[in-house]
Amino acid sequence: MNKASCEVIRGLLPLYEDGAANQETQDMVREHLKDCPACREELRKMRTPLSVPPEQDRELWERYAEKQDKLRQKRRKRIAAAAAVVAVIALFCLWYTRPQKLFEVLGVGEPANLAGSVSDMTPVIDENGYVNSSIASWTLNGVEAGDPAMEEILSALENATCQASLRSLIPRGSTYTSESSGFLLMGIVWEDGSYRSFDLASNGELIIGSDIGLDIYKCSPALFDALAAAIQTYGISSKE
Repeated sequence: MNKASCEVIRGLLPLYEDGAANQETQDMVREHLKDCPACREELRKMRTPLSVPPEQDRELWERYAEKQDKLRQKRRKRIAAAAAVVAVIALFCLWYTRPQKLFEVLGVGEPANLAGSVSDMTPVIDENGYVNSSIASWTLNGVEAGDPAMEEILSALENATCQASLRSLIPRGSTYTSESSGFLLMGIVWEDGSYRSFDLASNGELIIGSDIGLDIYKCSPALFDALAAAIQTYGISSKE
């Protein structure tokens, strides 16, 4: 190889040693090193351990120290970038799962009409020792403003808080399953004519349908108990 070729190769050796060169450049450098003792010696000097005393080869030491400094800078930049990404994700998660007023999540304005139903699938052992797996349900239809049932339900909703679940961010279409013995479905018609419905499980999981899938929230199980009690008190039982 001529002198110019060696100069080019020696300029590429740092990239070659760091693994930052593309495949074509790596192959070119590797092929050159096979037949060029001088460039092989240059590469050997680059790979000389830090333990080499500086007084033995000051130029070698300075070149090695410069290379190590560049590597440390690269590592620091990568660590800083990764830390920034983690911080942004953490801040987003904290904001996304912040406590919110459930009534504000459901909608704004005054409800004009609501309906709901609650089902209880808790297994019951009868007097003969058999497990009764039938579903008990209650339905409440067409309750308007001023009705005692409406007032009781609105009071429970207005005092409730919820937290969005990060599971809402996972695409799941329009289906969702929850391990719970009780389920409640409620729909609210607002004064402006808009409609909003939600599903609430006895463990406090609340599901609201949206244009992009399902929004999942975590509420207190006490909310389910309060709404279920109102529907059971003012609604019609499936056994009636």
